[in-house]
This record gives sequence, C-alpha cells and structure tokens, in this order.
Amino acid sequence: MGKSGTTKYPKMFNLSSPFNMESKRLNKLKKKGDEVAAKHSKEFDKMDMGQEYNEKKEARLSKKSDRIQKRINRLEKKESPASMIDKPTAKPKMGMKAEMRKLPRKKVK
Repeated sequence: MGKSGTTKYPKMFNLSSPFNMESKRLNKLKKKGDEVAAKHSKEFDKMDMGQEYNEKKEARLSKKSDRIQKRINRLEKKESPASMIDKPTAKPKMGMKAEMRKLPRKKVK
C-alpha cells in the first residue's frame, strides 16, 4: 500500500469487471451490429405486415448485418481464452525436393 492508502496496482482493482476480456473494438462492433439489426427488423416488419418498404434498403441492411456478424465471430474466435493457450504445432509439410533430400541414397558400385 502506498502512502495515501491506495493499492499497489490501482487500475486492476478499479475496473468494472477485471476479468472481462472483450476488447473495445469487439464491443463497438456488437453495438453497431445491434443498431443495424434494429434498422433491418424495422424494414422486415414493414414487409411482413404488407406495408410499403424499400427492398434495396432491406437487402443492404441484411448484407451489412451479415458482414458485421462475421467480423464479430472472427474477433471472438481470436480473443477467446481457448485461442490464447499455446497449441502444439504440427510438423510443417516439406516440399518434394526437401523430401527427396531426406531419402537414403543408393551407393553406386
């Protein structure tokens, strides 16, 4: 403890959730995804109820929502605790020439 009664690592204890591993980027993407999904559902509801709606806008929002969801999935996979554990690496594949060099050579008499 310091002179003012603070801990040695104040930032660690002042976090709202110290074990929350999501990045700001991921949170921002999720928020944007929710906004796009809300807009898309609004257009979809119009279509579902038989009202006039903009087909191009609905298609555009649908594609945008899919793209954002792909990015979220990719970031979640990258930041998941399982991906942080070192995985045993497989032996790299050799090319044909490298394999030929490894083969035993026949002696010519």
